[in-house]
Amino acid sequence: MQECVGIIGAGRVGRTLNRLLFEESVHISIVIDLNLERARNCLQPDQTSAVSAQLKDIPSETTILFLAVPDDSLGTLSEELSGSPFLSSELVAAHCSGLFSSDVIGALRNRLLNVCSFHPCCSITDGFEGDLKDIYIAIEGDEAGCKRLESVALLLNSKPFRIRKKDKIKYHAACVLASNYLVSLMDLAENVFPADISNTCNRQQILYPLVLGTLKNIQERGTVEALTGPISRGDFHTVKHHIESLRKHPDILSAYVVLGQHTLKLARRLNPDLEGLEAIQTLFEKMEMEMDCE
Repeated sequence: MQECVGIIGAGRVGRTLNRLLFEESVHISIVIDLNLERARNCLQPDQTSAVSAQLKDIPSETTILFLAVPDDSLGTLSEELSGSPFLSSELVAAHCSGLFSSDVIGALRNRLLNVCSFHPCCSITDGFEGDLKDIYIAIEGDEAGCKRLESVALLLNSKPFRIRKKDKIKYHAACVLASNYLVSLMDLAENVFPADISNTCNRQQILYPLVLGTLKNIQERGTVEALTGPISRGDFHTVKHHIESLRKHPDILSAYVVLGQHTLKLARRLNPDLEGLEAIQTLFEKMEMEMDCE
């Protein structure tokens, strides 16, 4: 079946889907955004798809409709769409939220057989010009619609996988920890790093190979076997020196202690009888009490 795709929302995800599907010669019937200029800017130079700020303009030929809008707009949008004349039993409506299941647009199930969710598990920033090759895409919803969305994902050289409705929130929390909070962690590390440590390289140039090497180790060996550093060695004195150096930075110290406590759990899984771990745990507990009193 040759799909004809409509996209509601010309933000990061909508713009990326439009570009990549267009590059694969998928017919894009329309791009809709409340900001008409943004919808126009979403189109590729030789793309002739319609643009609009009105849901009523969705062409009846549309067979897959992606709802790439903010999470808190999905319920209202689905209610507005449920009264649209273009809806047919063949249409697949798929939102792109990582957080919610297809039930968030459940109002459309009064008219459609295929209501789904389609979430690329990747970081899409402003100006993203990459592709979704080898990116996993979480798909959930009505069976026939999921199968057609899997075909779309494969067309993009992505790796579709099915996820249960009840697992979406934890899945999304895991994605946030692995991606968004990694950005925050790197920002903390850069703030601790001495700004004038070298006149030949900057802190990012020094830290990033370390991060990439760690990610490679995790990918190849798993989190426990990839663990290195002072806690993995039971090195109490190094951890104590770190804590003393961070006392003037309470926010960073708090993060160091919280992450250190989880690192202790990993270290115990790696070597349960390692000397020094009990002393480090006692130190972290003492620091927690001090921070709670401040």
